[in-house]
Amino acid sequence: MSVLLSNQNVQRYLSQKITYSYISKESLCPDVNTDILTKTIANKLASAKLTDGEVQALLIEDDGLDVLMRIGYRGVPQRETVSSSKDIIRSTCINDQFSTVLSQLMQLEEGLSSCGLLESVHIFPEVWKPIFTPSNQFQLTGDQLLDEATGDYSSSQILKALEINTYKVFFDVIQDLYEEG
Repeated sequence: MSVLLSNQNVQRYLSQKITYSYISKESLCPDVNTDILTKTIANKLASAKLTDGEVQALLIEDDGLDVLMRIGYRGVPQRETVSSSKDIIRSTCINDQFSTVLSQLMQLEEGLSSCGLLESVHIFPEVWKPIFTPSNQFQLTGDQLLDEATGDYSSSQILKALEINTYKVFFDVIQDLYEEG
């Protein structure tokens, strides 16, 4: 299980791989779209065989204009190209797959950005993937965790004694949690 997925509130919207695809700016798959019309248009746009003219023709059809309206498109469909259609595909996927949790994802992105981590997520998506998706990569036993933990105590004997007691209680709690599952 992922580090972030241990919180049940976060679990609702981070439990799917597509959520990580959004955060890391990886390409989103239109096949996951639930709306048939947006799925169809996005899949047609994703087709590698389209020319710029075919992209424009697809977007000015009634169904294409319908999808553009749903995603809040403000551009001119006759000016779209094969390369710019990737943004439209991404927008249809975001609108269909994330509309209920988009505000939480944007807050998560803002938090990552303020800590200087979002850029790293974009540059090294495979490194960060186990943090945001369900995985067994970070499974530690209580003993493994405690073996890595070391105490850094104050020089004052009174404070040091209290810190040692806190450290011992922490060890006991970790052991109990691991044994109880």
